[in-house]
Amino acid sequence: MKKTMAVVTIVFLGIAGMTGCASSERLLIQKNWEMKLPDGGTEDYHADTGASFHGDGEKYTVFQYRSTEDVSTFLDWKKDENTATRYEDSYAEFAEKCLDTIDVPSEERPDYKECVYWYRERETDFSELLLAYDDGKEQLYVIESVR
Repeated sequence: MKKTMAVVTIVFLGIAGMTGCASSERLLIQKNWEMKLPDGGTEDYHADTGASFHGDGEKYTVFQYRSTEDVSTFLDWKKDENTATRYEDSYAEFAEKCLDTIDVPSEERPDYKECVYWYRERETDFSELLLAYDDGKEQLYVIESVR
């Protein structure tokens, strides 16, 4: 009986992995936004609005890096000065709105003044992606609002 349960568990986990049910957030972000995140980071924190039929909602993932060289040259980063998103007046306002929606504790949020940013909006459904990078903490914050 124990062997049968072990085999069933292994088969289930294998199928879940192959179908994407057990995918990491890194892979989901890369697939959903058709981009590759820098290698080497480990997922340090994740929160979202939960499962939904269409995959919509807010998602927040923090990646911790040991070497920030790849991250700092990964994108054309900019400060949150004279920036706006589709619905908010600044990157920090967009982030706070998303993080408030999913009740992210203050200690897990970025220090916005220490970050540089990269923003992308998907034209097909107006979903938004904000990457915030804190070089001092070596953390990459990924904030998604999927519509």
